[in-house]
Amino acid sequence: MSASTTSRWFAVVLVLQMLILAGLWLGVSGSSVAYAQPDAGRDRKELLEEVRKTNAKLDTLIELLRSGKLQVQAAQADQPKPAGDR
Repeated sequence: MSASTTSRWFAVVLVLQMLILAGLWLGVSGSSVAYAQPDAGRDRKELLEEVRKTNAKLDTLIELLRSGKLQVQAAQADQPKPAGDR
């Protein structure tokens, strides 16, 4: 390559780097995707609603256990298959 070709490529690279630097400095985004802003209040309300649902389920289980109507049945373990039945 000749010296003039090298200096032209150097100038092109320098201009591109300056454009990237200006974009970063000005906060210009290369992506058009709009990012959702976190909403702490909404997240907290959803979390509290899930906690209330879980507490209601636990209350139901506690009532069942205290009533004495809980029955437990043990299932038999499956018998292992013989080696020839594959």
